[in-house]
Parts: sequence; structure tokens; C-alpha cells
Amino acid sequence: MDYKDLGQQILPLIGGKENIKSFTNCMTRLRINILDESLVKGAEIKALKGVLGVVEGEQLQIIVGPGHAQRACDAFQEVTGMSANTENNSNPSNIAEDMKAKVKAK
Repeated sequence: MDYKDLGQQILPLIGGKENIKSFTNCMTRLRINILDESLVKGAEIKALKGVLGVVEGEQLQIIVGPGHAQRACDAFQEVTGMSANTENNSNPSNIAEDMKAKVKAK
């Protein structure tokens, strides 16, 4: 499986880098926290070669299977230029959300 190619195919189907809050992986899935779920094209993602399934929601879960999730996540980091397990704060709406969360926590 060409993980970088898969990442490049997934990115426009989730609304681009600007629609990613953060991402990580588990044993079988690439888990992407999405800002605007309406931009996600789940059926098209599911149809991609190498994707076994998709669970849509605030956290988009792309099932790639055991032994593939970590490699897919590593490639997705390269494709997006983001680091896994960190939030994308380049988007102004992320900054506003973070501030709201901090205020609520006080």
C-alpha cells in the first residue's frame, strides 16, 4: 500500500488541512478530529484502495487495518505537514475554540 498516496487522496475528501483539528492512530484506524463534518466525503473515502471502512462523526475514523494504521498516520503527517497528536492552531476558529475551552475550565 502506498500510504503517502492514500494520505494525498484522503486530504481533499475531508475538506483539506484547514478542516483538521488533530489526528492520531490506533491499532487499526487513522483517527482525524474534524472541524466541519459537512465537508467530509465518507463514501468516497471508503471507496479508496486500502480503506476497509469509515466511521464518521466529530472524529473521523478511517479503518485501514492492523499493521497499516501507524504507517498511514506517519504518511499523513508528511502529507499535511502537521504532527500527529497535536492540534492545528493555524486556523483562527481553532484559536477561538481553545480560548472558549480555557475560559470554561476556569
